[in-house]
Amino acid sequence: MICCITCIFLQVSLTGAAESSIIGGREAKPHSRPYMASLQYQEHHSCGGMLIREDFVLTAAHCKFENRGPSTVVLGAHDISKKEKSQQRIKVAKYYPHPKFSGKYDYDIMLLKLEKNATLNKFVKTIKLPKKNGKTPANVKCHVVGWGRTGDDLRPSNFLKEATEKTQFSR
Repeated sequence: MICCITCIFLQVSLTGAAESSIIGGREAKPHSRPYMASLQYQEHHSCGGMLIREDFVLTAAHCKFENRGPSTVVLGAHDISKKEKSQQRIKVAKYYPHPKFSGKYDYDIMLLKLEKNATLNKFVKTIKLPKKNGKTPANVKCHVVGWGRTGDDLRPSNFLKEATEKTQFSR
């Protein structure tokens, strides 16, 4: 399986907010994506992200809503409408949006520093990142994963969904 940074950015941008979609997606096998995170406000899913270290989640910068109150990252989830035994709920301590993010979708990437380290286990794992100077070829199949909309319904999916896409260009 080729893990590429393009896939990570696709996941962040396409799973980023409740208005995003996994069109043509299917329900993922429960806990098959142990790196996935649900960013929540008042126990409602707002954005998706990926656990990249025990104490950091990568998400989209447009997901920074400090005025809503404290945010929580939910790890180890499949059905975000339930409190599953596999879930870990950790408050966000600090937001680190890209310094060039201006509220549009350019540089729409952000790190979330967690208040405490996640406990890594079979339900919660970090995503494998590509090597620093690795090349991402075009036409690589990538999995797009999240709790976004799957059609005309305005609500995000309760279940983790996935779809397969191809990268469009190489970097």
